[in-house]
Amino acid sequence: MVHFIIFFRCKNRFSEIKSLGISTQRASFITWQKDTGKYLHNFITWKDLRALKLIKEINSSWLTTVVRWIAYSAYLISRNRKYGMGSKLRFASNHVSIRLLWVLTNIPGVKEALEKDNLLFGTLDTWLIYKLTGGKLHVTDISNASATGFFDPFDLDWGIVAKLLKIPLNILPKVVDNDYNFGVTREEFLEFPLQ
Repeated sequence: MVHFIIFFRCKNRFSEIKSLGISTQRASFITWQKDTGKYLHNFITWKDLRALKLIKEINSSWLTTVVRWIAYSAYLISRNRKYGMGSKLRFASNHVSIRLLWVLTNIPGVKEALEKDNLLFGTLDTWLIYKLTGGKLHVTDISNASATGFFDPFDLDWGIVAKLLKIPLNILPKVVDNDYNFGVTREEFLEFPLQ
């Protein structure tokens, strides 16, 4: 589900639009080719269960168990909340993380684009901003990044979970503040540029 919020200076004349806002379901994502902007599959939503078996395997793996125990031990010593959160690491089907890992390993076009360093990933907001700006911006805001399951809310960047899952950081969008200047739309979108 996508909501566009358009602010008008005057009564509903497109030439008077001042800005555009986007509100999305945060756990839906897509991947696309960096050079052409062509998407490589349909949007994967939080309801997609193709990665369920992989989620169960990773949650019960020795690596995840070790990470939880190390984080718990570090928390007991330091009382650092980041380690406390890490000690409870558990993936769920509504997180993007494992569903993206499944896409990277199971969709042939995605694997090929990844091997050629020609792959970008984004949640719905990232995709819309990328398309509306004509491919000039590959960004997401903090609130959308947090829905992926591999964004570190303590460091405000892509965290160790992405590295543990071997998700290439170069395909991930730049994380920006909610009040970031998200650029200007392509003129052909509404026949004039819009910020």
